[in-house]
Amino acid sequence: KDFKMLKTTLIFTMMMFFMGCSEVKQVESPEQLINRVNEIYTEVAKAYPNEGELPPTNHLDSLYCSSEWNRMLAVIDSIDSKLEGEMGFFDFDYWIMAQDYRDISADSVVVEKMHVDSASVLIQLHNFNHVTPVRLEMVKENDLWMIDNFIDVSNDYNLKLNMKKYIEVDEAMIHTDSIGLHKNDGVVEVKLSADYPVKGSLLMVKALRKFIATTMGADSSSINNQ
Repeated sequence: KDFKMLKTTLIFTMMMFFMGCSEVKQVESPEQLINRVNEIYTEVAKAYPNEGELPPTNHLDSLYCSSEWNRMLAVIDSIDSKLEGEMGFFDFDYWIMAQDYRDISADSVVVEKMHVDSASVLIQLHNFNHVTPVRLEMVKENDLWMIDNFIDVSNDYNLKLNMKKYIEVDEAMIHTDSIGLHKNDGVVEVKLSADYPVKGSLLMVKALRKFIATTMGADSSSINNQ
């Protein structure tokens, strides 16, 4: 009798344990994710007041983006700090998908995919009278949904993917065996090995300008990617 009671108690305990685990891993409802995105972009609108008011504040990334996103931002900031007189990686503001702004808002939030700790959300971002569809790739950190990537759907521009390429270009510049340089009548010719990570892109041009200027003391203003 005691053995049967012990067995019953053990089975009940194990059932409660696995039920608890399933509750921990339970996927939140799409409505909860939509509310989170609306919460984020309500703060975005506050951070970008209209003309004549205070300038935008730079706190959104630390509050609403993933740790990996912020890590990559720090790496790119370090790379760009070495570019003298050159524009860095970002030539627009991904929070508003533009350089200028007025009447920022977001609506029509649609959850495209949703898993336990990752999701894809499509929003319609309003700036001036223009609407840009933006896909947000999101991850869960410390029980909060955080933005891990911004994709401009209209222009098929994956921001995080291009950030990775930019970092790869800078890292490749450290290994000069992948790059051949020589001057010919004042023109610097550049040859890249076959395994170079990025070819024929503006990212490469920016990185080559930096490399040529620091390595050979040459004028890189007229560099092209032929």
